[in-house]
Amino acid sequence: MLVALFALLLSGAAAAQAPCPATRQPMPPAIDSIAAPAIPAETIAFAATPWEFPGRAWVVRLTRRGAQARLEIVRLRRRFDCNAWDPETRWEAPAAPADFTATAEAIAPWVTVPPGFPDRRNPGEITLDGTALELRVGTSGWRIDRALNHYGERGAALSAVFRRLAERLVPPDELPAEDWRTRRAP
Repeated sequence: MLVALFALLLSGAAAAQAPCPATRQPMPPAIDSIAAPAIPAETIAFAATPWEFPGRAWVVRLTRRGAQARLEIVRLRRRFDCNAWDPETRWEAPAAPADFTATAEAIAPWVTVPPGFPDRRNPGEITLDGTALELRVGTSGWRIDRALNHYGERGAALSAVFRRLAERLVPPDELPAEDWRTRRAP
């Protein structure tokens, strides 16, 4: 009996996982792997997907509807059997509307059209390793998406904005490293 229970735990069948999609799919962006807010709201969402094994990603989402704001932090775990992200741990709490405003102001450089657009034809930077970052800002009727890398130009500065939010809810022993990789015991 003990052997059967151990085998069940190792197989992952004991964990609650969503079923795999019926058809093969590419790995979805981490930012799309948590449900949208139940009630439409102004949203600032950030995802960090480190290049590491086992695959983990972090999503930090701040929403505001009227005078109410909410902060959510979700740590995702990659499923290799069907290219999906499963929520591993979730932390959430009310936030002050001023937190939403301050975060919106802090990320403004990343959601503003760069000077010289569209005449400035910059092919962009190439970063081969590190942590992929996704930023999404939106409300009813519009959305801005931005993809960059933690180790690319100003990526660490954007990461720091959302890391400060994560530090509010995530216990210190579960916080990732500055580049969102899993901390390893010394």
